[in-house]
Amino acid sequence: MRDPLQRLYKTKLALLATIFVVVGAALLVLVKWPGLLPEWFHNLPLTDLGSALFTTGLVAIAFAYVDGNDSEARAEERMRATLRSEAPAIREAVIRGFAVGTEDLKRVATPELLDQIAENSIGLRFGDQQFAREVYGDIRDQAIKSAERWYDAKVQIDIGVPVDAAPAQAPVFDIVVRWEYSVVPHHRFRSFAAVSDRDRYEELAGESGETSVWFHPSVPGLPATDPAAFALQQFTVNGEDRRITRREDSTSQIYSVDVGADALAANEAVDVSFTYVSRLAQSGHIVRFDVDRPTRGLAVEMNYDNIGVASMRLFDYTANRLRPKPVGESTTPNGRRLRFAYDGWLFPRSGLLFAWVLDAEVQTTTRGGRGDARPPKRRSGRARTPFGSTLKVSRRPSGSPLPRPPSRRRRPEPKT
Repeated sequence: MRDPLQRLYKTKLALLATIFVVVGAALLVLVKWPGLLPEWFHNLPLTDLGSALFTTGLVAIAFAYVDGNDSEARAEERMRATLRSEAPAIREAVIRGFAVGTEDLKRVATPELLDQIAENSIGLRFGDQQFAREVYGDIRDQAIKSAERWYDAKVQIDIGVPVDAAPAQAPVFDIVVRWEYSVVPHHRFRSFAAVSDRDRYEELAGESGETSVWFHPSVPGLPATDPAAFALQQFTVNGEDRRITRREDSTSQIYSVDVGADALAANEAVDVSFTYVSRLAQSGHIVRFDVDRPTRGLAVEMNYDNIGVASMRLFDYTANRLRPKPVGESTTPNGRRLRFAYDGWLFPRSGLLFAWVLDAEVQTTTRGGRGDARPPKRRSGRARTPFGSTLKVSRRPSGSPLPRPPSRRRRPEPKT
């Protein structure tokens, strides 16, 4: 079926040919009609003009009728030839337009099409389509689930020994953590949960959204549901305190804060800060801090002094390319500290882990603190490790190869 433009073209051609035939016939009749025109009109070439118009109209009508199908075929063939010759240039222009002009791509692309374009591009870059699909899917899911993005986050961590450790029945540390960051709020409420059940922790951590989750290891006499184990002390938005509510169940306690309807409706960046206190067993030796939102710019300072810690180590779980220079311990007039700073993006599942060695454990390794450099007597089949556990020692025949260590896959430590 012809399109409306083609039909209009055919109609105009037929109308013009008809006008030519009618006008030409009228001129021939007027010239041949005796006495109808004045004498001086006979000096004009009206006969020739009428014959030309009449003949042209008839020829146009006949040609359009006879050559109609052939002309359409020729026009389509010319169009195909033009497209074939210009296809590479058109394709390159479209690709460059989508790569540079994001507004053009936004108008014509659906989310599914954008995902497909991204997967294909990464697959071509990596040379592995399946790998690219899984990597992009992981990053996409993290970005979609984390509607909020934090900027210029600062974390100050102070570790101390509580004066009254009750109700804990083992030596503990009090860890005071203060977060400060800028964010455009996407959630009216913010929640902070401390849980002791692994399945409950995995469930809440997988939801992301408005809840931040800490896994609280069991401490004798101090369950995770006790406010002494974890407590949100302060939450401010642009320097204004927000009211904190608390609830608990059999395995967790959850603190909730109303960020404010005005802050959510303004859709502008606000400065948020919150402080919480957590109590951990000294024998745990580690504490981990995870980034649970996409964060651009993170500065962390760990302060500790006079708490019975011989040394503190910092391990960062970020991409290799993103890791800054190693951070070591430093002693200042105000105490001992560790620092970490990075200006780029950090994604959820990234984080820092602090590990310590107690003074009492170091004294144990030096044979009661006497500084005796003589090696300890070897006991048959077992050797003592610095932390009091035993390690089995086996003898190997001379000249035999060393056994390969068994591969161990460690699960990442949950946030505390």
